[in-house]
Amino acid sequence: MNRVCLFCGVFLLGGFSWAGGRKPERISEKSAAPAAPAATTPPPPTLMPSAPAETPLFSVPDDKSPVYLTEISNPNDFVLFANGGWDGNWYVGYNTCWVSKLPPAPPGEYKSAFLGARLGRMKTESVPGRPPWEKRPIKGFINMAVADEPLWPQSRRFRLTETADIPLEGDAENAVEGVGESRWFWVEVPLKFISFEEDNYVALFSPSEALSSSARAPVLAAAWGDTRQNTWLNSTVKGEPPFTSTDALKTPVTYFEPAIAIKLVPVNDRRPDIRLLETPEEGATVQEKIFVSASVSGRDMAGVWVEFSTDTKNWRRAGSFLAIAPYVFTVKREQLLEGTVRLRVAAEDVMGNRAQSPIFSVRVPPPPSEPPKKRR
Repeated sequence: MNRVCLFCGVFLLGGFSWAGGRKPERISEKSAAPAAPAATTPPPPTLMPSAPAETPLFSVPDDKSPVYLTEISNPNDFVLFANGGWDGNWYVGYNTCWVSKLPPAPPGEYKSAFLGARLGRMKTESVPGRPPWEKRPIKGFINMAVADEPLWPQSRRFRLTETADIPLEGDAENAVEGVGESRWFWVEVPLKFISFEEDNYVALFSPSEALSSSARAPVLAAAWGDTRQNTWLNSTVKGEPPFTSTDALKTPVTYFEPAIAIKLVPVNDRRPDIRLLETPEEGATVQEKIFVSASVSGRDMAGVWVEFSTDTKNWRRAGSFLAIAPYVFTVKREQLLEGTVRLRVAAEDVMGNRAQSPIFSVRVPPPPSEPPKKRR
């Protein structure tokens, strides 16, 4: 059953105007992309009496919250399959494409839109030449697409995440780092791709052939549902969504609802604030690992991480995300590149707003060479 989840009831009742513009044209029509949202005339400002000089100034809280379009009312109820136990064969792979029909977006003044899915139990493989307890995620990518009909051209497809970021499946015989609860992943998409008058068909799939079975691919979270038909699964695809709407809606799924969602972010001016607490000395040499800690303040933080760069232009994440405090990170040498490396702490809130800390530098030496083997 389709639902619109409004985490703040005031949001829809607070007099926001819909800037969605005219109805977007369907993809199958030979026409241009949907027109940009029509401008709206803001209401005249309300004049408030001046506060007395002795009254301390304060900031009015920003009570805006994202709007979630999901199959059920609460996005936090998708707790089946992807956290442990029976997986229901609900994997996201090269030969599977999940399709979820979500309702039209409600009117509102939105800043951005995101597609999301809750994933977990990513499978691992042994590292050649290393002990059996050293595992690594099977390399691959997860993609999503959205349209107002079950047809998704290349322009409507987006990279959701790489498998290295998905919490790993546990191992009954070995201790494995990176095992944890499934989590939501989000990718920003053009707001014009979200329909305000038609249903939104969202596809979830993988272009990576390595993710070809439940023994190698991540698991999609689910929630208890009913017999209403809003979800389909196609198991004959090869790395992309079906080419026809008939194939896309061929096999219905009932009783369970997939953790697939659209997130609409209202206009806001939030921004996380990051303060470094502990870092290595400037230019210090990384022997095995370093520790970085930071204080992060802001509303509704979604994730905090450490990232690095060799040119301060292209940044890559080192290690995993932290969703809650304390924000203390262990950065290993093998997660960085050799030479002089710049690092910083980055954070993102639920609105998709990001911030970064000041930059500091370390020196990463080459890995120690193995002693030469004795000849027999």
